[in-house]
Amino acid sequence: MANQRKDIIIQFKTDLDEKFSIANGYNTDLVEVVLGIVSFDQFAQRPALGYWMYLDEKDEENYNTTRLRWLNFYLYGYTDGENMTNYEKIYDFADDLEDFIMSSDWTYTNNTLLGDLIVTVGGVEEGRAMFDLIMKVAYYQGCED
Repeated sequence: MANQRKDIIIQFKTDLDEKFSIANGYNTDLVEVVLGIVSFDQFAQRPALGYWMYLDEKDEENYNTTRLRWLNFYLYGYTDGENMTNYEKIYDFADDLEDFIMSSDWTYTNNTLLGDLIVTVGGVEEGRAMFDLIMKVAYYQGCED
């Protein structure tokens, strides 16, 4: 397991940039990945993904030598709707992201749990859609003597 939270945070974007595309069997070509909070209009193009680590929780500790910790990530994706009523792209994007996280394309797949997924579509007059997904990644933090 990784021993540094920042390595996991950076590796997520690296793996997405290098492997998440139609050329690698996904239904979505990801245009932009951003660490942090970004609104729909701040992305130049979509499909786009934003993410941040909102909690680093301690699970168990072994007499101050190692700690099992869970990084909790909030992932969110945006797409444009087609014809203002067809939101198939957002469902494909969410499925692709879940498949990516549970595949060997994601470096820490064996340490990862997926949480709830929420899909929100903008309605007939609003050709926008988004999803929110929770992801947890386990790692061991070594303690200094």
